[in-house]
Amino acid sequence: MWNKIISLFSRRKNTANTERWSEVLVSETDDTLEFADLLTEIDQKEISNNLVHEILKSRKDLGGLPKPSDKISIMQHKHALEAGHSRRKAITTEEEGNPRWIEASLLESFLFSYPNLIKQNTGFYIRDRIIKWIEKNTSEKDGIALIKKHMLGKDLEDS
Repeated sequence: MWNKIISLFSRRKNTANTERWSEVLVSETDDTLEFADLLTEIDQKEISNNLVHEILKSRKDLGGLPKPSDKISIMQHKHALEAGHSRRKAITTEEEGNPRWIEASLLESFLFSYPNLIKQNTGFYIRDRIIKWIEKNTSEKDGIALIKKHMLGKDLEDS
């Protein structure tokens, strides 16, 4: 299914493809979160903490860039594609039960949800769902507060 996302993303200038790509990304994110809920509590906490750190690292890379700009769009796209590469490297026969695959998939969804990579309301939905899952499973409360400040606030709309 993720191959469909990449394929649609590469042709996303077409509005119909953008709509379809948004639907697929939401569906895949929801499915991945359901699989994540089936993991052990230890795996869920580890994934959540790792996601906090990776999201903050990605956000830090965008730090000094002018908003909005082509440089931000390029960097966001690069981060999302790197996350996709990590997800593909984590594929095993136990895809839905593999914590590394789930972590990489959630990070990829989060990074593809930036406003200039997908429709804004779809991006907010995806980020909100992932952030709520992280909040439920993490001990990184300070990190989650930073993510909320940067990812759900006005700061994100400008980038």
